[in-house]
Amino acid sequence: MDIRRVPRSILNTQLRIARMPFDRLLGQNPAVDAAEATIRDTVGTILRDDTLRQDAALQRAKAVQLQEAARLAAEAEQTRRQAEAEYASDVNEAQRQAQEQKAKIEQERQAKARQVSEETARKKAATQKVTQAREERIREEERKAQLQAAAAEAEALEAKQEELAIREEAQRLGAAANGVRTRRKT
Repeated sequence: MDIRRVPRSILNTQLRIARMPFDRLLGQNPAVDAAEATIRDTVGTILRDDTLRQDAALQRAKAVQLQEAARLAAEAEQTRRQAEAEYASDVNEAQRQAQEQKAKIEQERQAKARQVSEETARKKAATQKVTQAREERIREEERKAQLQAAAAEAEALEAKQEELAIREEAQRLGAAANGVRTRRKT
């Protein structure tokens, strides 16, 4: 049995026991690994145990890799947060643009509705104007027709009055002629 194996086993056990509270609190931590590597290297140097010194070198490499992993994880977390912030900003901007577009479309729809309403009102007013003009012409023509009918009726009445006057005159003249004849006969 190699005498160096005993101190190595004892050291491994003691280091595991010493690490337990740190591992529970911190999980895998590069600082704890670096401290353990320093202890292994120091003990390996004192005992002239190359295996302990190699274990220390591996432990240091592990600590460096854990530090690099932690740094990369922190960068990744920062990148994730930044991406989330940018995403939230992009979403907000997209929502704002969508609201603006929706408002613009609504304004255009209302303007078009007003335009259609105004056009309809103009056409209705024009139609009413044409209808009123047509009705006015019809009333004017009816008045003219009534005036012509009244004038024709007045002429007919005048003609009847003249005819009656002529008949009366003829009767008066006929009566006077009869009277003259009767006087002559007598």
